[in-house]
Amino acid sequence: MTRAKPMPPEDRRAAIIEATLPLLEEYGPGLTTRQIAEASGVAEGTIFRVFTSLQELIEATIRERFSLDRAEAHLVSIDLGQDLLSKTRNTLDLFTHHMTSIRTLLMAIGHAHGKPELCIHEMVQGHREHLEAWLAERFAEHADELRVPARDYVSFLRLLASGRILSHEDDTDPDTIISLALDGARRKDNP
Repeated sequence: MTRAKPMPPEDRRAAIIEATLPLLEEYGPGLTTRQIAEASGVAEGTIFRVFTSLQELIEATIRERFSLDRAEAHLVSIDLGQDLLSKTRNTLDLFTHHMTSIRTLLMAIGHAHGKPELCIHEMVQGHREHLEAWLAERFAEHADELRVPARDYVSFLRLLASGRILSHEDDTDPDTIISLALDGARRKDNP
């Protein structure tokens, strides 16, 4: 491996965290420092000059994953669509991806070497509340089509997504879930 370009310690730390995040979401507790080093373009020893342990790196990566700055940057890039059907479909996909990612990260925390120092509950809760508020704003323009407030509809979609993720049988057609969500929440006087 060629020697990594010199960079300030905080930039090196940020680069390693950025390289670790997709790997952590893909490999969860099976993530190795070798994978991180390859993705970061550094030697494994460099990782341990920046972080005292794999556990510390995982915790720093998870903190970054749930930072509000990262959440805002991600939300700006999302296009839910214009109509209620598109927004419902894309919101279920968004929740499904989000919850799957959280589950993988929780497993990584639980299986990392050493005792975890990170309490993820408050970060996840804050991130979820931020996401749901953002989504409720997008559904608010459909208030006349819904028989429940937009915020309640978003919570309902989250519950549908979490039930699907937690079910060991994932054979329910997404269109059926979307139909259930819309037909159960849409006003009956709406064409």
